[in-house]
This record gives sequence, structure tokens and C-alpha cells, in this order.
Amino acid sequence: TKTFQRAFSPITVDVDLSKDVVKDASDFINAVGLLTTEKTMGTSFVFSLKNNYILTTSHVVEDADEFSFIMHSGEFRTNAVLVWNDYLTDMAILQVDELPETAKMFVIDTDVDKDPETLEEIIHCGYIKGENISKKFNTFSDRISCYEPDKQINNSHFDTIMSSINAAEGCSGGPVFRSRDMKVIGILQGGFSEGGTRIITDIHQLFKLGILNN
Repeated sequence: TKTFQRAFSPITVDVDLSKDVVKDASDFINAVGLLTTEKTMGTSFVFSLKNNYILTTSHVVEDADEFSFIMHSGEFRTNAVLVWNDYLTDMAILQVDELPETAKMFVIDTDVDKDPETLEEIIHCGYIKGENISKKFNTFSDRISCYEPDKQINNSHFDTIMSSINAAEGCSGGPVFRSRDMKVIGILQGGFSEGGTRIITDIHQLFKLGILNN
């Protein structure tokens, strides 16, 4: 099976809400980065400053052994180690060696009993084509068009948020969060060329799998 998991205790994310978290667009640069491997690259983001944990999609880290996490337009680079990976939900957690002093973290929404709302405004950050177009990530906004639990997509099977939010190759793994409170509800997984539909894996699955504590 492609599902992979190392010994990994559930995470309780401790956070100082007064200073550590992303609160507005000016904080994105301190929480979003580019994850590169020997084979591919994608977007990733910080969700635990205490443990130096970052999140991305499983297909970005697939079949790779070495990882680099890059922030601040390439001025900051550090190594990362894969600590948890699930092919079915297309999510992966890595631990980086260090983070910049200015680093912020995204708060993950913990309301596992409430499905993402149709027409809720969302924001996404992602590196288009990795660094081939720009060393800076792009920021997009749109609305949720549909929510579909247990959706089968190729060999993956996960709770799916759908949107027409702009994205391209290299944006996979980027955070998708509500504009009203900046809380992450999903990770950009991919998209269909037909109709411009984007696929977002619901981050609440991390609680359902017992990876995160709420």
C-alpha cells in the first residue's frame, strides 16, 4: 500500500494566539513556503511552531527521501524530515530543522462536526510552477462550490471541498483557509481541466484519523 505512517503520537498544537498565528495577509509570507524534493516541488505551510511541523500533500512527497523547505523568496532554506504520510487522504506532515524568527503558524479549524459551507469565501496560497514563474507565492480567493464526503479521486479517497479558486502546478499542498477568520479548512490537492474545478482535501480528516487532537 502507498499509505505510510511512522510512529507518530497525536499532536496537540499549543499556540499563543496573541502573536504566533496568521491574522491577516501580511502574515502569509511568514507561514507559507516551497517544499522541494529530488523529484518534484509543491507548496507547504507551518501549523506548529513548537514542533516545527509543516503540512503538504502526499503526492508532493511521494517516493522522495530528501526535502527542503524554502521561505522568504529563497532567502531561508532548511531541511525537512517526513514524519507522517497518508496517500488516501493525500496529506503529509514534515518536521523542519528550524524556522525563521519571524515565523507564524496557521490555525487549523477544529470543528470536525460541521462541514465547510457552500459559498463560504476562501483564500489559497501557492507557488505556481514552483520557482519557475516566481520565487514568491501567489494568493487567490474564491468561494466553496461544493462539499462531497468520501469522494474517490484516482487512487485516493477523501472528504473533498470543491472550488473554482485559481491554482496551477506547484500549488499542491498549499493552505486553504476561510477569509473571515484565517483558519485552515483544507489543503489544495489538485484540479480538473474541465470547468476549472479545484480539489481540496478536508483538513478535518486529521482529527478523524487521530493525528491531531482538538
